[in-house]
Amino acid sequence: ILVVDDEESVREVMCDLLVQAGYRVLRAANGLEALRVYTMNQQKISLVLLDLIMPEMSGKECSRKLVEINPSVKIVLASGYTANTNIEEESLPGVKAFLAKPYEPVDMLDVMRRILDTD
Repeated sequence: ILVVDDEESVREVMCDLLVQAGYRVLRAANGLEALRVYTMNQQKISLVLLDLIMPEMSGKECSRKLVEINPSVKIVLASGYTANTNIEEESLPGVKAFLAKPYEPVDMLDVMRRILDTD
């Protein structure tokens, strides 16, 4: 799983939780770094947990670029800035689910498992 979040503390908590749940984790601090990590490790990455609002490259733009690299990429988009925004997963390429921050760890794990278990 590739975890992409510009907030180091959030990224580390998510990575620690995923490792404890038995996943292998790669991390990136922004969209540009995520593209580099994904390109170098595409065969090892089953899912991308991607923050929506980041400097340098937004989660929306990053998701579009990830789909250009791999049209079947699975992305879970997360953000704390969408209370007044209606985000539909279908409107963003590759995005299979959306998590509104703050979310419960069990909810994140449930969503990720559901996405990983579908083709």
